[in-house]
Amino acid sequence: MVSFYTEALVKGMTSRAKEGDKSTDRCYETPHLSFWAGVRMPRRGLRVSDTQMEELIQGYRMATARKDVELAKRIQGVLLVSSGMAESKAALIVQVARRTLQEWISKYRRGGLTALKKGPYPGRSPKLTEAQFEELGQIIEQGPESVGLDSDVWTAPLAVDLVNRLFGVKYHPDHMRKILKRLGFSVQ
Repeated sequence: MVSFYTEALVKGMTSRAKEGDKSTDRCYETPHLSFWAGVRMPRRGLRVSDTQMEELIQGYRMATARKDVELAKRIQGVLLVSSGMAESKAALIVQVARRTLQEWISKYRRGGLTALKKGPYPGRSPKLTEAQFEELGQIIEQGPESVGLDSDVWTAPLAVDLVNRLFGVKYHPDHMRKILKRLGFSVQ
């Protein structure tokens, strides 16, 4: 989602100096920020250096080009606040709660642009170890008769019962289907 405010900010950051000003005291104007002699002076919120601002702008452009809407939205919020906009107004523009925007700013302060990216979520650790998964795979491959069951094919409820007896771990039959599929078996 590209906002008018962010586009104006990104376009405004392309160093528009005042007409006729050839000195080192350049003044760059954006909707919510002024620069004097290369020093950023936001009214409130987040202070970032020129290189950090360029990194944010580049990251925003890349995120929008890749259609990574979530990352673009996070960067947009940080850009707006770093340009001097109030957090509450920036939160309205990016359509998130002010507290969410504050968390993004906090993440940016701790880890920069990479901290704004969504990381891998490892999830819960499996109940069975890798060795137990291997053992289960070998037993499943031998068939239900090898463990004394009166069936020709494995079903998820039979596999649940087997895992519970062998390893003392309880799984729901729906989850056991996923485990069997992960082990490379077709599910009955």
